[in-house]
Amino acid sequence: MKHLKLVSLLLFIATVTLYSCGKDEEEPTPEPPKPKMSISFQGDKIAIDYPTENNIDVQVTFKAEKNIARAYYQQPQPDGKYIERDITIKMGPNHSDMALDKPEAVYYFQVSDGELNTLMAHLTKAVYTFTFKDKEGNKKSSNFTITKTQATYLTKEITNGELYHYSGALGGGWDLKNDTRVTTSAAPSTMYMMNTDASSSAFTGSWKSNPANTCKFVKASSSFDYAHATEEAATSEFSAGTPSTSVSNPVANDMYIAMLNNTYYVIKIKNVDPSYSSGTGSHTGQMTFSYKKK
Repeated sequence: MKHLKLVSLLLFIATVTLYSCGKDEEEPTPEPPKPKMSISFQGDKIAIDYPTENNIDVQVTFKAEKNIARAYYQQPQPDGKYIERDITIKMGPNHSDMALDKPEAVYYFQVSDGELNTLMAHLTKAVYTFTFKDKEGNKKSSNFTITKTQATYLTKEITNGELYHYSGALGGGWDLKNDTRVTTSAAPSTMYMMNTDASSSAFTGSWKSNPANTCKFVKASSSFDYAHATEEAATSEFSAGTPSTSVSNPVANDMYIAMLNNTYYVIKIKNVDPSYSSGTGSHTGQMTFSYKKK
């Protein structure tokens, strides 16, 4: 009986030992935690709606427990492609500080209104992807997203609009559809803007459309957003005013909404110079302007 009890005890110990060994073999040794890395945006601002916000000025902070080896971002392009920009040595407010071998660095992420206008002219969304690596080769990425609000943007801008004295040698008119200067002998349908100053009067820049053209104009408010003009905004501004086929005494920075056959043009006056004389003959004067259209 004693031998039988001893055998049973030995079998029990062997079973427990084998179970324990098997259990240990099944549980792999846990990997050590990876070094801490983080990318944070000032105020947790990781996106904007364009053009409600039409520029970016956000500090991006990179932190690496094992120190920074390289930092860069993918810069979206107007054609939908990307360019990689290395910013390892472009940290700080002047983009002149180095992040290499440091545990923390701040990049001043700045995109101007003009740059955003160019970028978002034909895009509905653009994503900047920021990435950095630490000294052990670990990598961390975060995105900053720009989303364009749904609207019909007037993306074509003509910057060389010009109007001269009606009685001068340079024509006196402008065709908004074909983006060209026209003379008094041009087809009446092309005369969107014809100067109305009399031959005995100084140039004021005043204009009207030809009766065969019937383009109408409304002076826009000074708060109208020319830089991000949309068809919807132009329509609303035009509807809120009193359309006329003529405009009197425009001055620099005035804006006008022109409309013909439900096609809108947003005109911004650059300069009115009554004394301009290059090629004008005896009737001096020049008005320059830019305009946006679909």
